Amino acid sequence: MAKLLTQHNTMSFDNFINRDIPRIISDSRNIIRVLKNKENNEYKTKVYFYIGGRNGKKIVYKIPKINPNDCRLDGLTYEGILEVDVEIVVSHGNNEVSKVEKIQLVKIPTMLHSEFCYLRNKSDSELSTLGESPYERGGYFIVKGLEKLILSQEDHATNIIYTRIESGSGNLIATIDSKYGSSATEKFSLVYEKKSKTIFATIPFLKGSIPIIILFRALGLETERDILESICGSDLSSNIAKLLGDEMILSINEVNQIYTQEMALKCLSILTKVQADRNNTNPMKWKGNLLYILNNRLLPHVGTNIDDYIVSLKNKSVFLGYMTRHLLTTQLGLREITDRDSLIYKRVRLPGEIMNDMFRDFYEEYLKGVKNKTDKLIELDKKAIISAETILSDISESINNILDNSDFQRSINTSFMGRWGKNPSSSRNEGVLQGYLRHSFMEGMSHLRRVHLHLPDGPNTMEQRRLHNSQWGYYCPVETPDGSSIGQHKHLCQTCTVSVEYDTLYLREWIETDNGFEKLNLKSVNRYNPNIHKIFINGDWIGTHSNPKEFVNRFRKKRQNIEDNDVHWSYSLAWIIRDSEIRILTTAGRMMRPLRMNGKAELKNIELLGCEPELLIKKGCEYIDPSESDTILIGMSGEDNVTHYEITKTASLGLTALTLPFIEHNPIARNLYATQQSRAAVSVYASNFRSRMDQKASLLHYGQSPIVNTGVVEKLNNNKAPYGINIIVAIAACSGYNQEDAIIINKSAIENGLFVSSYYTTHSLREEISNSSDKKLKKKDIQNKVGNIFIINPKMAKQDILNMHSNWDYSLLDDNGIIKKGSPINENTVLIGGYMIDSKGNWIDNSVVAKNAHKGEYVEKVHLSKSIPRIAKVLTNEIRFPIVGDKFASRAAQKAVIGIIVPKENMPYTKEGIVPDIIFNPHSFPSRMTIGYFLEMLTGNIGLKTGRLIEVPNFNGLSEPHENIMGVLTKMKEDPNSEYKLYSGTSGKLVCSEACMGPIFYQRLKQMVTDKIYARGEYGPKDAITKQPVGGRARGGGLKIGTMECDALLSHGMSQFVKEIFWDKSDSYEMCVDTKSGNIVAHNPDRGIYHDGDVRTVQVPYAFKLLLQEIKSMGVSCNIGVEDYDIES
Repeated sequence: MAKLLTQHNTMSFDNFINRDIPRIISDSRNIIRVLKNKENNEYKTKVYFYIGGRNGKKIVYKIPKINPNDCRLDGLTYEGILEVDVEIVVSHGNNEVSKVEKIQLVKIPTMLHSEFCYLRNKSDSELSTLGESPYERGGYFIVKGLEKLILSQEDHATNIIYTRIESGSGNLIATIDSKYGSSATEKFSLVYEKKSKTIFATIPFLKGSIPIIILFRALGLETERDILESICGSDLSSNIAKLLGDEMILSINEVNQIYTQEMALKCLSILTKVQADRNNTNPMKWKGNLLYILNNRLLPHVGTNIDDYIVSLKNKSVFLGYMTRHLLTTQLGLREITDRDSLIYKRVRLPGEIMNDMFRDFYEEYLKGVKNKTDKLIELDKKAIISAETILSDISESINNILDNSDFQRSINTSFMGRWGKNPSSSRNEGVLQGYLRHSFMEGMSHLRRVHLHLPDGPNTMEQRRLHNSQWGYYCPVETPDGSSIGQHKHLCQTCTVSVEYDTLYLREWIETDNGFEKLNLKSVNRYNPNIHKIFINGDWIGTHSNPKEFVNRFRKKRQNIEDNDVHWSYSLAWIIRDSEIRILTTAGRMMRPLRMNGKAELKNIELLGCEPELLIKKGCEYIDPSESDTILIGMSGEDNVTHYEITKTASLGLTALTLPFIEHNPIARNLYATQQSRAAVSVYASNFRSRMDQKASLLHYGQSPIVNTGVVEKLNNNKAPYGINIIVAIAACSGYNQEDAIIINKSAIENGLFVSSYYTTHSLREEISNSSDKKLKKKDIQNKVGNIFIINPKMAKQDILNMHSNWDYSLLDDNGIIKKGSPINENTVLIGGYMIDSKGNWIDNSVVAKNAHKGEYVEKVHLSKSIPRIAKVLTNEIRFPIVGDKFASRAAQKAVIGIIVPKENMPYTKEGIVPDIIFNPHSFPSRMTIGYFLEMLTGNIGLKTGRLIEVPNFNGLSEPHENIMGVLTKMKEDPNSEYKLYSGTSGKLVCSEACMGPIFYQRLKQMVTDKIYARGEYGPKDAITKQPVGGRARGGGLKIGTMECDALLSHGMSQFVKEIFWDKSDSYEMCVDTKSGNIVAHNPDRGIYHDGDVRTVQVPYAFKLLLQEIKSMGVSCNIGVEDYDIES
């Protein structure tokens, strides 16, 4: 099941390896060429590099043979090798020779459980044997032993027109992000200027704005009638044509002196780097450059034809007319401004596509390097006789240098270490690569289904953060962080998946042969006939259809057939009757969710969470994306006059929200907090935790399955990753120690193991050996190399190691320099011994010490890799019992901290002798309104009496579930409100006559006092400049007491404490002052330093003395007056 929930990640990676890389290499394999010996405008010598062979198909991605868990332990990168054949062709005159070289192009990290992973198709038992968890199915990478993932990014949809009004100028802009295949996205815009009422275009690689008429004529539409027909249609006498024509008059008159295609092309060449001169001496150079831009950079999704530029430009002119019509109808008010927050205009950039963009940028740089090296090699060739054979021989001798991939590999490695892409600081690349969060099992699953929306800082992003009605069923409305990141981190709903790209060749062939279809051309008469519908495939206008209803029915019927080769089940069709358009999308990044078609039977005995799409389609479902969802009518169940039904009432919830029982009975703010707390719960974060050495991890010892559950966790991991415990909670005010957010907890329950956990920390040291791959280097040379780091027991070293700490304990290290398993540790215990070589050749101590070790912490596990350079890891374990201040939370987001720990004999009890584990204050409910908390408690009591787990799906259809639950309790002869009398454990008197008591599933949160508490003594570290105490736990500092805290302390009469904090323990300072001049003077008789005159010693804060000196440096004198002060007076 987990496999299907993360399948959109693995499939995108598979698509990147199988389709994108060969397409990038194939598109670029012929551009590397070096030309020499120009005579009569002809080059006698030509050199070509065909990477991937002449057909571009000799590309192999070798699957890594190592076990991923070995990479985790040994600090290695789990990566495959991309090997290619490079055919080098040299032609000189009429002679041509060639040679094929097989090279390792680059190493690329492999996504776990992808098609190219060692774990692919392994059974659960095999995964367990390999040290993997059988309940997860990858979707992340392992880079230098650390788990990383590429976070999916929300972006603008490609190949669709969207309009906006420019702030300030009020101009109307129509923009399209055009993309074809694996190529880069090219932005094309049309601007309707409000003042001049003319239209301009902006094209990539052309500077400035271009009058729309010049662009039309450059694309081949020279006459005004042809231009108007491309915008208005063949009937120029219609009302809409007259309105559009009137809007175009000023744009036509503006450039009436440029009326041919040749003139328009010359005009556009001025905006490029290669411009046409007056004499037109070299037309092929400037025209070839401009036609390349227009063919490949202008609207590439419409199609590029390298064999016939005229046909390609004509096709683009048709789409330009359609886009201009879209702009003008919006200007006239006939079409609404695009709602850019709608998912119709959004897409998700999956990890595979993000890697595609990164790989393409670095690969183009690699090609430039190959060309420059080859060019330099040939130009420096001083041989008297040049032939194809001699040039090929020179290239072969320098092939390792020419095809050197070190920079290419370094760029890939840098990206996977955090600085993503060619421009890491750009907003498009921020937050792309993240460490895989797996504090709990649900957090790990949630992270893999997260989508990030990058937003700039400022108040103008509120609408983008809000929940949009088009997000129903695609994004979870509950699972998003609060605060500044709200609306930026979104999570996919339970049945939502994301599409990958499929080839449209078969689809186009089927459409072109369909009865009623007419292929689009410049002479099409019915281009804008409302009865003839336009057909678009991924934004490309391919033709029109005279029988749209029949065509739509045939398309959807074929889509329901899993075995159909023409129409895949992931294709979407949006029939927009208002605009007479049929839009078909096959692109990657479209969110999709299953809906049951009207007339099909309801789904029964089918597990919807992680269900195979093919199974749902066979049962009468269709996968619908937001664009198609906007054109159909969807009902919940039983409604008439709808086209589709929701397959489940919880379709709008994400994975974490699905685990919360009675979620519909709690406020949305509480549910939002509950999802965060569930992800932050101390749990069994992975079933293979014994095989792992995570940097930081918390493990719950005695986790339980919740008595009241939604059934989701059991379906995900068979309850093998518990994240809480069922405890008996009494809701009562008692002794004041559980007021506000505090709770009273039973000490005996803690001693029996309640919420006891282990806190794991991994300490590591990696050897750094420069030139370690050079087999000619001797061991002695390596050990004396500056900067090298080695693992060793310092007391067993052959050479003295400098800077060893006298207060550090090296005695527990073994012969390999690693502490022994099971050893107790403290703050000065050395865990891994090591040294580093400085510039003078000295061995300097570089050992790893347990800096923040706590009492009772010990070594759980040690690991030393066999590969060189080695890495040593030490896993320490600290058993943590709940203490005062630790945080707990229920699944209704009733978060609380321990106020006091009370022994069992002093806790209140019922007449049956039941002692609650926790006493919770009832005053937390009126403001939080968490009715689900009470429902869980009542339902839990039913589970206790019947001895079974109770599954309560969300949105179960019960309008008043409390009456049903209370009715069941009454039949069981139990109190329907679960109210009990509590008696004092110390006096035996009645302390609460109506305490609601029952089982609640509570979670211990990762925020613990042990990690947060810190204090600073009188002689703690101080700032070197101000002499004031430093702040922060890691620096040994203290808590800040500012102006507001000072006022609060003084209001309580704690003046001496304030003096102690702000003076005695801070920057107290004594200085000498001349009573006459008021200046600070040097006077210290103990050291023989004297000053004439009356000198007094005064006490001031050191920061005040700095202030006086800074003022003096500005040329302002500030004198200090010293007077005797009689305290008694």
